[in-house]
Amino acid sequence: MQPLQGHDPRSIGPYRLLGRLGAGGMGQVYLAADREGRVLALKVVHPALAHDEGFRSRFRHEVAATRQISGPWVAAVLDADPDAPAPWLATEYVAGPSLDRAVAGAGPLPAATAHLLAGGLARALAVVHGADVVHRDVKPSNVLLADRPRLIDFGISRAADAPDLPATGVVFGTPAFMSPEQVAGDEVGPASDMFSMGAVVVHALTGAGPFGEGTPLVLLRRIADEEPHLDALPPVLREPITACLVKNPADRPTAAELAVLLDPLPPPPSSGWLPAPVMALSPAADGAGEDRTRVEGTRQLPVPAPVRAAGAAAARIGRRALLVGAGAVAVGLGAGALAYAVTANRRPETVSATAPASVGSGPRALWSIQPPGPVEALAVRAGTLYAVLGDALHALDAATGATRWVAQGAGGYIDASGVTHRGLALGDGFALLETNGAVAAIDTDDGAQRWAATPEAGTVLTALVGAEMTAARSTVCITLAGSLHAVDARTGVRRWRYDVPATNGPGAAFRFAASPVVAGSTAYVTWGSNVTALDVGSGRVRWQFGSGADTTASIAVADGTVYMAIYTGPLVALDAGTGAPRWEAPVGSRGAAAGALTRAIVPAGDLVFVRGDDQRIHALDITSGRPRWAQPDPTVDGAAADVGPVLDAGLVYCGAGNGRLYAMDAALGVRRWEYAGPSGRVAALAAENGTVYVGGSARIEALASAGA
Repeated sequence: MQPLQGHDPRSIGPYRLLGRLGAGGMGQVYLAADREGRVLALKVVHPALAHDEGFRSRFRHEVAATRQISGPWVAAVLDADPDAPAPWLATEYVAGPSLDRAVAGAGPLPAATAHLLAGGLARALAVVHGADVVHRDVKPSNVLLADRPRLIDFGISRAADAPDLPATGVVFGTPAFMSPEQVAGDEVGPASDMFSMGAVVVHALTGAGPFGEGTPLVLLRRIADEEPHLDALPPVLREPITACLVKNPADRPTAAELAVLLDPLPPPPSSGWLPAPVMALSPAADGAGEDRTRVEGTRQLPVPAPVRAAGAAAARIGRRALLVGAGAVAVGLGAGALAYAVTANRRPETVSATAPASVGSGPRALWSIQPPGPVEALAVRAGTLYAVLGDALHALDAATGATRWVAQGAGGYIDASGVTHRGLALGDGFALLETNGAVAAIDTDDGAQRWAATPEAGTVLTALVGAEMTAARSTVCITLAGSLHAVDARTGVRRWRYDVPATNGPGAAFRFAASPVVAGSTAYVTWGSNVTALDVGSGRVRWQFGSGADTTASIAVADGTVYMAIYTGPLVALDAGTGAPRWEAPVGSRGAAAGALTRAIVPAGDLVFVRGDDQRIHALDITSGRPRWAQPDPTVDGAAADVGPVLDAGLVYCGAGNGRLYAMDAALGVRRWEYAGPSGRVAALAAENGTVYVGGSARIEALASAGA
């Protein structure tokens, strides 16, 4: 980082400038801090572009699209002002060198590191493309190497170079990493990014692109007419990268398909995924480029991440995010895919509560604990708080935070990438803990394990297609890949199995069951944006609703109505007895990030609450679907709903990736209070009897809610 110069402003918008990080084609990049001392990268548009109204229009368009994108593999757009005298954009600050600098300074990456890089970039592009954004300039300088590879500048730089918004007639990109369709000036889509990503991986492995070196015109001709040079690629990467570099865009894999092709990823060494020579290039070591050094009075800005369900951790890619659009990749379970075995209940580390710091106005802190692992999920019932911490379920006294018991999960399958999935559901006298596809039934009195359902040996099942479950009084329903399994809640013995229909057209092999719900004598399960109702005793189909499409959906059932929230689509209300549609209503603008595919739905009283694609909680009339309110307002302090809704005592709670907790009046939508405590990113929420429990990256807090 370089010091600010005399002509540099000292603040931009609400952010204090700390120093210069560098400059690019769009303008100057600063290290900045918000009012709470969290650091970010702030890019200020060059004055020549700021006076171009056409640029402002393009910049406004691209900012609106890319603000939907966040997650562990990208540098998220956090704030922007396209209408400022000097338009600016604030993004997550990534402390690490770019890939081009790493290759230039330390040489080509080892095969295992490049494999991990490819897996991360595939997941990043799955998120970008899931938000209907095309990057258009995937190149080594737009890949930063930190705790994991991070993709930056997705779509934004296009505003500075493209003379119009349509994607045709313009040759835009970096020559060595352009796709054939970019070279020809044709329309570009997600497949163009896949070609560029393949070229980036070749550069990382060899120090040169797949079409060698030369002048821009020579490289463009080779990309259009010649085959890539891939002999230096290790066998494990040759097939997937070759598939990315075919000339016909229709023949390239999607990002989701590529992520599957690249699995299993090699386990990184204990010293980290980057080799020592690259780590020596980090900004902390040489002070150049992106600066890793902490600035006095600042702290690293947390990543606002899309959340699959209450308790989903930001550092993991959602399993559906890698399956949507990957119809060509068959993921299924054979007959007898549940093998039941009871395992010993080990006792992991317990936690102890500490005295909380005062939070001033708003909620009152009751207790706080530092858990031994990341908070994956929370649920509360009858004075006991259940917290999934790593592979274990902790039962805590809801009033004091003291540990009552700890129960271990049933294991499950974790591939070499380390991607994990956790889930929690409460039944009558028992809890269900899901770990990477395995489900354990835990007695809530003493933490003893009743039974465990684990994937059959050899089954094609990874954490990316873990399990979802719901518990009724006598029946547990579990979805695994393409099947819904009904098992006896007491013994774990399977009663029946239902294989959901295939999506993506007749004869397709892709099946994905999700969002199981049991209400009365009926079990419900989704498959794509479709729902099937079955007799809970026999598994006989009662009715089906939907078009057969593969867009994912979440459901809830209450008072004779099934509510189905379709990804990037409306909330649909169906008659629970017949499947007949009652109403549908939009819930936010289209274009949510691919990780936000599971959306909590909470029917209560005369309203139903759902998290929309626009990261707001929407309240709708339960009879007509008429909107009542939508909060929090993202134009006020960048508020967003990444976790929630959770309803208790007349208040609706939601949590955000920026670490804030919001409480809204359930009837009016008025924000009663907000809270930013020491928990960091809000990962999970639960509430009961006027107390809200917040699980963050470092703590679990209990707050007595003001106004509840």
